[in-house]
Amino acid sequence: MVYGSGKFNWAGDWSFAGTPNYAPPNLTFTVTGAWGCWLPYAPNETFNTAGLTHITLVLQPTQANQKWSLSFYTAGDVLIQPGIDISAYGPAPVVGQWGTYIIPLTAVGVTGQPIMKFGLQDQTGLASNVWYVQTAAFS
Repeated sequence: MVYGSGKFNWAGDWSFAGTPNYAPPNLTFTVTGAWGCWLPYAPNETFNTAGLTHITLVLQPTQANQKWSLSFYTAGDVLIQPGIDISAYGPAPVVGQWGTYIIPLTAVGVTGQPIMKFGLQDQTGLASNVWYVQTAAFS
């Protein structure tokens, strides 16, 4: 689990145009510039995805028309493939409501190889926005 039960379990993050606050009960991501991205990186900068098939994200928007994209990177900051819109893998975002997004790793080009980090990026284009993460977990 990357984040859950109010605890961040990875080594750190390289978020940009935004600031994560890991204080329980949920991660709060405050966008401070357009296209802000939560970018956690794995312990020792490598996470083996062999045998894993999905990433589950439980998210709550505070803005109408919230959209997120998800992308993964291997060692050396190599983007595996362009980010995908996660809306096809869960409910339409509703302000103040949690939505569960279960994204197959194959949809983001991850096929059992080690990853260094992933990015959950705001796609509203707003220079100021807030959203919450209750869970970010691989299965």
